[in-house]
Amino acid sequence: LRRVLAGILTLGNLAFDAKEMANADDGSCVSPASQASLKAAAAVLDISPLELETALTIKNVGKFPVVAVPQPPEKAAVARDALAKALYGSLFDWIFGRINEKMGAGAGAALGGGNKRTIGLLDIFGFEAFSRNSLEQLLINFANEKLMQYFNIYIFQMEEKECR
Repeated sequence: LRRVLAGILTLGNLAFDAKEMANADDGSCVSPASQASLKAAAAVLDISPLELETALTIKNVGKFPVVAVPQPPEKAAVARDALAKALYGSLFDWIFGRINEKMGAGAGAALGGGNKRTIGLLDIFGFEAFSRNSLEQLLINFANEKLMQYFNIYIFQMEEKECR
């Protein structure tokens, strides 16, 4: 868990520079200033730095033959962000899968029947029941709650000043 999270966070430190290619469109490479982050991210994700850099800067197109298409720095950054999002999503699913697994084990006997314990998220606007919740939805709800908390504190402080 910590290794994957560290890898995701370290991926965000990667920056890309343009690279001229002899026989193809210009591509990109991880900038020299980001090499330490590349090595750190690759180490915690248990892949080689070259494999990680290649995965982010080269797009493979076609089935047979496969054509390697170099990506410009902007597209390499999009690939980096997509990888981080996919890893976050998988980590989120894994964490909640483990929570659900632990909550369901033996819960029926403890509650006197076949009932399972559940965790529900309640926000200020009501309970949201989606068929599948995602990390993005959780983060959106969290941000909304923080904004609402700030708004409530501000309004209550203003009301308190008026009453004095």
